Amino acid sequence: MGSVGEEKKRAENAVNTLESVFLKASADLEFIGSTLANEMDAAYPKQKSPYNILNRIKKLEAELTKLSSKSQQVAAAEQELIMNVNKALCQNRALVRRMQVRAGVSVPSDSEDAVYDSVKEELKKWNKSSQLRDAIISGSHVMAADELNMAFSKASLIGP
Repeated sequence: MGSVGEEKKRAENAVNTLESVFLKASADLEFIGSTLANEMDAAYPKQKSPYNILNRIKKLEAELTKLSSKSQQVAAAEQELIMNVNKALCQNRALVRRMQVRAGVSVPSDSEDAVYDSVKEELKKWNKSSQLRDAIISGSHVMAADELNMAFSKASLIGP
């Protein structure tokens, strides 16, 4: 039984040693990061500091992830709205045609129904633009490195 107790003590000592090594490494990295930030602030104006620009890029990446998620939700809701409007339009048109037949009024053909055609055309345009946005949001369009560099050079990286 003594060997099991000794083995357990050795394992605990090893874990404690590893933990202290990791804590020291973490503190060293924090110190290096702080020193680097101070050196960058001293060497560059605040707006042009590579350290500040990198932090701003990290913040923008986080915001981009959130915005992308929100835009996907909006795009899904928009697509559902398009489908519901189209369904309601078709149902209402069918009801109007049945009422026209029952009332003995002439029923216009599809080519004569300008309002219906106009609304259907607008729904098609809306759907097409929605699908294009979905493709961009889902990442189908990936910026080339030169496009990305140009976008960064044009963007103002000054800020919080």
